[in-house]
Amino acid sequence: MIEGLTSIPILKQQPGPIWEPTWLSRYHEMFPEDKRFVKYLIESADAVGVGVESIWSLALSATAYRITKK
Repeated sequence: MIEGLTSIPILKQQPGPIWEPTWLSRYHEMFPEDKRFVKYLIESADAVGVGVESIWSLALSATAYRITKK
C-alpha cells in the first residue's frame, strides 16, 4: 500500500490526504527504518513549505523536523 501512496508527489495529492491526515507521521512511527519513505517524507515537507495550512501539512512538517532536527 505504501508504494501506491508515495508514488505521487504530495503536492499533487490535492486537497491532501483527507482520509487520514496524519498517515505520514503514523507510518514513520511504525517503520522508522524505511529509508525510501524517510526520503519521500522529507522531500514532501520541503515541497509543502509554508504554503499549505492544514492538519496533514503540520503533521508532515513536525515529523520531518523530528527526523532532521532542522
